[in-house]
Amino acid sequence: MREVLNSRLFKIIYTIFVIIFTIFIASYLLFICLERKNIADYAFYIVPDNSMKGSYNKNDVVVIKKIDKLVLEVGNDIVYYGTTGGLEDKLIIHRIISIDNTNKNDVLFTTQSINSALPDPVVHKKEIIGKVLGKVNILTDLNHIVKSQIGFFLVIFLPLVLILIIEIIKTIITLKLERISFTDTEILEEDDRGKHEQKDEE
Repeated sequence: MREVLNSRLFKIIYTIFVIIFTIFIASYLLFICLERKNIADYAFYIVPDNSMKGSYNKNDVVVIKKIDKLVLEVGNDIVYYGTTGGLEDKLIIHRIISIDNTNKNDVLFTTQSINSALPDPVVHKKEIIGKVLGKVNILTDLNHIVKSQIGFFLVIFLPLVLILIIEIIKTIITLKLERISFTDTEILEEDDRGKHEQKDEE
């Protein structure tokens, strides 16, 4: 085992493996930290359900942009927080099917899931977070891997356990080598003392 761990090929492969795993974890943690945080009017959001399946599936990652509500058009997909009709405090990503701007103080939007025949309760412009610009494929793939049981096991749990096991084995081997080295040093010192004592007696 010691020969394998100390081999140059193993060290190269293991280092590359650890770097890739670290980048993967760091990227996902960075995404989690940035999700729903506005950066220059842009933000990442995770699709909460399959109501827009066909355009956006559950756990897809979309990028949205904060824009003037007056420039929104029928057919745009928007993100908003529901306030009525059983959608209270829920994040909704649906499509605009009609706009009522007859009220000077407010603009009313009617939205609907592409998989439902019924429209949502009326959405006020203040409830709208932003317009969906599209799906971010790399982040979507990353999120789907982490959110699935098999993906989490194969890409997160198993590599982490493997790294921990290898590091523990390396630590044990190092401690054994240090103990052997310490023992050898003691033996040599004993030999030296014995030789000196023998010379003194002569």
